[in-house]
Amino acid sequence: MQTHAYSTHRKEYFRFGRRINENHSRLFCTNPNCLSYKIGRIAKWVSVLDIKEFGDATIDTIARMGFVDISDLYKDDLYNRLKFVEGFGEKSVSKMKAQVEAHKEMSIEQFVAGYNIKGLGEKQIAKVIQENNITDLATLFDMTASDFICEGIGDI
Repeated sequence: MQTHAYSTHRKEYFRFGRRINENHSRLFCTNPNCLSYKIGRIAKWVSVLDIKEFGDATIDTIARMGFVDISDLYKDDLYNRLKFVEGFGEKSVSKMKAQVEAHKEMSIEQFVAGYNIKGLGEKQIAKVIQENNITDLATLFDMTASDFICEGIGDI
């Protein structure tokens, strides 16, 4: 995929790392360094965790500021700098930070689904966790591809 300027790539080609073409097929940018791909991961993360304070415009704003990784949502620097951006004030930034802080603890299903792994949502990962009696991330990360095969979830 060609690299495009932020505004062109974002508005004309992809929205949150994906678009629907004329055949109504979904096209995904698979380049992990693509800004739209990174923004899509942040959008998915806040969606899965139901963090209401981060809408599309806010995610676009923080991306333009250079905060494009999920881990950036947990950095004080984001909120310290966001206070000085037009349209954001101390009160709204405090609410955003409080929402993120309130969601630091989450289920394994939410954690994995939040990373926007293609074809692996909360329901699928919950099924794998239940079938394999997984209680922690270390066990999940030690699994092989065949360990993910269970009732309702086939081979990749």
